[in-house]
Amino acid sequence: MKVLNKIFLSIFLLISILDASNLSEKDYIKKANSGNIEAMIELYDNYPYFLRTKTGRDLYEKWYKSILKSKDTKKLSKFIEIYNTYPDYFINQMDKIKKLYELKSKVGTLDDTIDLILEYYRINKYKYKKIYKTIEKKATIDQLLKLEKSYYLGDYAKKELERRGYKTTVDLYNQLRNLSNKKELETLKEKILSSKNVDDLNSLARYFNSEDQKIKAIETYKKVLSLDAKNYVALSNLSKICFYRSGLSIEDEEDAVKYSKLAIEYHQSIPSMLRLLEMYKEDIKYLDLFPYAVNQLMKSTEGKEKLRQFYYKREMNEYGNKLSEQLAKEGDIYAMTDLIINYKIYPFRNSSDFSHEIEGKKIYWINHIIESKNKNFISKMYESRLKHDMQFVSNTKPYEKFVLENEDIIGMRNLRKIFEKQLIQMDDIQSIFKIADSYLYGKTVEGSKKALEIYNRLAKKGEIAALLKLGDIYGYGKGNIKVDKNKAILYNEKAAKLGSKEAVSNLTYYYCCNKKKDPKMEKKRIKILKKGVELGIERAILLLAYEYHYGDIIKKDYKKAIYHYNLIKDDNSYAMNNLGSLYENGFGVKKDLNKAFNFFTKSSEKRNDYGFYNLGRFYEQGISPVKKDIEKAIFYYKKAENNSGAKKRLAILLNNKKGKQ
Repeated sequence: MKVLNKIFLSIFLLISILDASNLSEKDYIKKANSGNIEAMIELYDNYPYFLRTKTGRDLYEKWYKSILKSKDTKKLSKFIEIYNTYPDYFINQMDKIKKLYELKSKVGTLDDTIDLILEYYRINKYKYKKIYKTIEKKATIDQLLKLEKSYYLGDYAKKELERRGYKTTVDLYNQLRNLSNKKELETLKEKILSSKNVDDLNSLARYFNSEDQKIKAIETYKKVLSLDAKNYVALSNLSKICFYRSGLSIEDEEDAVKYSKLAIEYHQSIPSMLRLLEMYKEDIKYLDLFPYAVNQLMKSTEGKEKLRQFYYKREMNEYGNKLSEQLAKEGDIYAMTDLIINYKIYPFRNSSDFSHEIEGKKIYWINHIIESKNKNFISKMYESRLKHDMQFVSNTKPYEKFVLENEDIIGMRNLRKIFEKQLIQMDDIQSIFKIADSYLYGKTVEGSKKALEIYNRLAKKGEIAALLKLGDIYGYGKGNIKVDKNKAILYNEKAAKLGSKEAVSNLTYYYCCNKKKDPKMEKKRIKILKKGVELGIERAILLLAYEYHYGDIIKKDYKKAIYHYNLIKDDNSYAMNNLGSLYENGFGVKKDLNKAFNFFTKSSEKRNDYGFYNLGRFYEQGISPVKKDIEKAIFYYKKAENNSGAKKRLAILLNNKKGKQ
């Protein structure tokens, strides 16, 4: 018992020391309410539990306007982390985060602009491609390599890297994998092996390893080390290959130890430390590796956690328990909760006395986490038990009391069925959607009406997702609610005013599908299409280009039509086709039949019927740059199976062909 009291004292002193070095929660709130940005960050860092509460969420909602006045990119990055902590937690949460990224880009460096582009390019590729083009030539090699990993911008960054004469190691590895010509492949291998470029050699070794040519991979990695003795890629891969080779030889075992120790010495490689432990477990002759690897792992927080997991995974439960107890004494909440949930019984000690001892230790840690009064620790302990402790799941009363007393929204989410009313009253966005959806898709009209009431709570606060949901319900008649297009438009208009791209996209559908001549609606249509262009909505860009091209509602303007078609020409087959038509006729541009043909070809490559039809026309009439070729015309007309003009021309040509026969 004396030992347990000493443990408790150490935890108590630790928590006391932490508390003494910080201001109280109330002091931080007072400073933050006066606009102190640092206090808002320190409150989050020192009292992480506070954000989970209704008061915490409401205050960070309130402080957001003050945060937007900051010009410190490090602090703005911290606020991005804060507003990203819990999903669907703040009103228009993703918009808040986007504004922080934009502000960071505006006041920060090129790195901040790149962060913005990488985060939001997929949402508005036309806007962010334009931003990318302004920084492309200024970007460093490292920045371009970061951009190259992007699915959306990778090709642009790759071209710029190539223009600067830079080739990435990943490119070389893929080049080796994709070369089908054996002679070319062998030539490239020889070229790399004769070079002294360690990156290229590492790529070649990686290729050999992927092709199960282990000996060649080992030889190549060793060549890298002859050029750069501390090269981490070579050391870590040699350690891994030698360890995992089937039919491990004495030489392989010695190399596995040698390269693992070097990777640890030069780079503190945790995987290499764990590999040495595995060798000890496989063969007792490596007993001396055990204390060495353990001492290395104990030097870092990550290493300690990996060691603890290793002990339990390899059923070294006694060691696992002792390390967990040590870390728990140091204030590691995860070790504490593991001791409560997963206290491992030592092998061959399954007596009732020992089980009683284990249960006593579990209760001890539960009580002392609660007595610490550290709300963050207490919540984590309860949540771990909720996931893993079946006995606790059957009696959640202590947890219910805790979350209710603290107005802990995240805790209540874990017990949503119990706290449904409270979560609705607290306007918890995630819960409201889940609860309202269950009512909406129920069997009764009353339930669907209740869902509308719940969504409207958030809609009145300006939550875009709630406005979109209401627009969706009325637009398509979800649940037991009848279709009401006017209400659908109304809710989408409200969301569009708040900057919702999805709402603008929906309104382009509602406004543009109205066939009746209505001057008010036509005015709205052009306005929403222009807004859609700003937000990078492909359909809006195409429809506005149509308006300028054909002049149904606004005055024809071929140059503006071409401008808008060009925005989406790489992705949209209709834009490609229509650009071809404008170049063919010389509308808004100098007549250029070569460009027209190229655009029709690109459109047809995306299986566009108009593109096929226009290629058929060119071959039927022999329009430059092609010669008359009736067989090719027939081929393309057949491809344009849904185009009425192509069907007519195809029937005529086939009839003429039959007549000649």
